[in-house]
Amino acid sequence: MLFVLFLHSCQEREFVNPFDPQVPKTLSTSVLPSGAGRINVSPSAANYKTDQVITLTPEPNQHWVFKNWEGDANGNAIPFNLTMSTNKSVVAVFVKRNY
Repeated sequence: MLFVLFLHSCQEREFVNPFDPQVPKTLSTSVLPSGAGRINVSPSAANYKTDQVITLTPEPNQHWVFKNWEGDANGNAIPFNLTMSTNKSVVAVFVKRNY
């Protein structure tokens, strides 16, 4: 006779639907290469309401120029308006200025 025993964890997990309009959305930003500049986010907040529009403006450091957006933003618009429909991740790409 063969007995099979299954153990099931009773630990509860809370599922958070990122598309739920009641769930705050987050924005992560980064710059390539590191140290080439920064992204000004307006309004700046830890969380955003669903469909809230935020403005991203690249600010290059000396000897750098903004090239383009990557991630959840694309193109090279300055400023870039981003609608927070889900959690977003945006990268600003800069290049060395040629003199």
